[in-house]
Amino acid sequence: MDSDTYTNENEMCDEVKHETSEKNFFDGSRYNSLVESSFDDFETEYNKFCSEIYKESDEDILNKYRYVAPAPTKKKRKKVSTIFLILAILGIVLTSVYSFVFVSNMINNKYANNKKITIEGQKKEDVNTKFRLVTTKEWEKADSSTNKDASMILSSKNRNKGFLVICEGKSELGESVTLDDYFDAVKSENAELNKGIEEESIKDVALVNGYEAKQLLVNINQNGEKYKYMITLVETNKSFYQLIGWTTVNLYAKSEKDFIEMTESFNEL
Repeated sequence: MDSDTYTNENEMCDEVKHETSEKNFFDGSRYNSLVESSFDDFETEYNKFCSEIYKESDEDILNKYRYVAPAPTKKKRKKVSTIFLILAILGIVLTSVYSFVFVSNMINNKYANNKKITIEGQKKEDVNTKFRLVTTKEWEKADSSTNKDASMILSSKNRNKGFLVICEGKSELGESVTLDDYFDAVKSENAELNKGIEEESIKDVALVNGYEAKQLLVNINQNGEKYKYMITLVETNKSFYQLIGWTTVNLYAKSEKDFIEMTESFNEL
């Protein structure tokens, strides 16, 4: 390399250095006052410098990108759920109490209705001819004026079955009239009854008190409803009686026991 070339390269380097020195990226003169300052003063000045360069502090940047925890869920829905739960529990408790009371009342009513009672009656217009029978508290006396021949009418409390007593003195019919005669007379006086008799049901029965009786079953249609009757004709020392229990055909099977017990307990006083 000749001396001229070397001289030119040195001149070029000097020009570059001169241009570089003219571009003062950081003015160091602002830190001349910090030569004898403390570290805290330096840190304050440094932070000020950074804020001018980045326009945002480190804390601002961190806050900007920091994870934000989700807002706490409202408890209103939980309160609503709790209210519904309480209402549901209350409903179950009330239903259980009601069911217990309802069943208890049914049991008590059934027990009370099954308690035996004695009911007395008398022949119409003859206070000297009296009778009685035993039944349960399910039965009670009804208005006998609805039947001109009835000496006593009983009705169940739910009004789905009845029991009728008709009394006729032997002195009125004749002392020679027998139970069979009385049976034939009853059939002949009531064509509808005679038509509905179940012939195979006719039988002689002896009541507990020793009275002779004839018993039969009769089916009769009334106002489009089918009824079934148990009729027992009873002969006593002074009278003839018709003991008639009736209910609808579909309830007869459950009612037959009552009719039999009332008939068998019948006694003339």
